[in-house]
Amino acid sequence: MSALFHAFHLCQLWTVYCERAATYSSPTAFPHLIDFWARVTPAILQLLSHSKVLADMVNLHFLNTIQALQQVNSALLCQLYSMWAPILTAYHSQIPNQLRMKLDSCQNQPSLETPLVREWLKKVRYKISQVELQTSAASPYYTV
Repeated sequence: MSALFHAFHLCQLWTVYCERAATYSSPTAFPHLIDFWARVTPAILQLLSHSKVLADMVNLHFLNTIQALQQVNSALLCQLYSMWAPILTAYHSQIPNQLRMKLDSCQNQPSLETPLVREWLKKVRYKISQVELQTSAASPYYTV
């Protein structure tokens, strides 16, 4: 499921990029970002319909995306949270306990100062490189 990992990280990067562009130079960047998530969210919901196992993986990646966006004080979160609620409750009448605890910690995390995007990008780059290293270490076993 490395593809899911990368897809959600690319969504995070695009979101942060567009928000920064909207803040500093391009007033049309934020509407483009809203349009992007309006197109991506139905695709995520489609993934949830395949199986409970896939839905659980998507939920975990999606919640990590929400946490990452919260770390950089994303303005998008409060605008799209109601649209994203069905993703978190797929296959459940309410959000599962482990996701609820993670979501609560995300919502209750105080934002004392504006984080540096550079530090956040370093963390994302590190996570992606770790997955790439693990994937490349496993790939010799899968080649024919």
